[in-house]
Amino acid sequence: MDATTNIASTPPIDPPARPGWPLPVQIVFGVVATGVTLVTLLGNASVVLAFARTRRLHTYANIYIVSLAIADFLGEFPTLLLRLNWSLGYWPLGDTGCFVYNLVGTYAYHITYLITLVISLDRYFSVAYPIKHLSYRSTKVALSVISATCAVPVVLWTPFYSYWEFVYDGAFKRLPNLCYPLYFSNIYVTVGVIWVQTWLPLLLMITVYLKVYQIARNAVSRKTIRESASEAVPSTSRDVVMENVEIHIREMAARANPGFELDDRNDISALDSFGQKQESLNTPSLRTAPPNFESGSGENGPRSRKQIGSKVKRNQEKKALRTLTPIFISIMVSGLPWAIIAIVYVFCSTCIPSIINRTAVFLARTSSTMNPFCYAAVNPLYRQYFLKIVCAKNRRE
Repeated sequence: MDATTNIASTPPIDPPARPGWPLPVQIVFGVVATGVTLVTLLGNASVVLAFARTRRLHTYANIYIVSLAIADFLGEFPTLLLRLNWSLGYWPLGDTGCFVYNLVGTYAYHITYLITLVISLDRYFSVAYPIKHLSYRSTKVALSVISATCAVPVVLWTPFYSYWEFVYDGAFKRLPNLCYPLYFSNIYVTVGVIWVQTWLPLLLMITVYLKVYQIARNAVSRKTIRESASEAVPSTSRDVVMENVEIHIREMAARANPGFELDDRNDISALDSFGQKQESLNTPSLRTAPPNFESGSGENGPRSRKQIGSKVKRNQEKKALRTLTPIFISIMVSGLPWAIIAIVYVFCSTCIPSIINRTAVFLARTSSTMNPFCYAAVNPLYRQYFLKIVCAKNRRE
């Protein structure tokens, strides 16, 4: 083999496979990887089962959560092949298997980030435009958004990988028994792929989360001002006004969105705590006395509408932060280190030890493992279902 052929066969960045690890290291890594895989699969499967079996979880927001759980569950299988490749030190499935692995792995990785971004955007709209957000939240809308989100990586990456695998005819070739994308031959293309897959969703998520946090923080000062201004209104009449306006908002939302669900309506209730005060809504006198928003004065005028609107928004702000914070931390802890290291690795593969690079890649795949615990942390219904599974297992034992 001459020097030219040797240079052409060597990728500009090191392929992600190196000589196999010693047997003790393979055993330890296999045990750890198996444990992580089991936790990921069982955790995300539990989220899907909880959603399927618990009627109270059939809400608009939880449709996005369960879609992320499905993406995390399916995305764990390409990760298994990656860990097998590391442990053995070679790729055992040939070029066709390598192509399928790279393509499916990219689908799963990118879909996970995009669904997380969609959840962030949905929570932002719920706090920035709460009434308008209620008018379009339905199962049909959620499924349409999820379908479009999943279609983006398929449409984007299928022709891209197909070109590099079947059309590209350059000097750069994949070395035998190794698996890495052929676009590694072009540093600029590699940086572009990393940017689109990881950096763009991450930066958008950071921006959206900071906006939600800013809205929630500003709400604290607004709440203090409103409470001071509302002290002049008698508490009894104020409660009646709030209930009347709440009923009117429910009716408007139901007319604007036929798919408006009962659990979604609870989200806008100023008195709501998982339906604890539904009795107040069943009072005939309240149902027959909708507020007069056209009036320019009186208890049912624009000031009351503004009061209930602000309470709706405050409830959405709390829910948005409670939902976003754990998932946001999970994505940042798992994805940000690899996003930084990957860019450095492209330009200087010898600057970062292999163990650091692989640790970052391993960590980037653990967001799928952490997400079910995030759902349980923010939603007591998921937490109750997980505990029910554990208790049932203990009783059988």
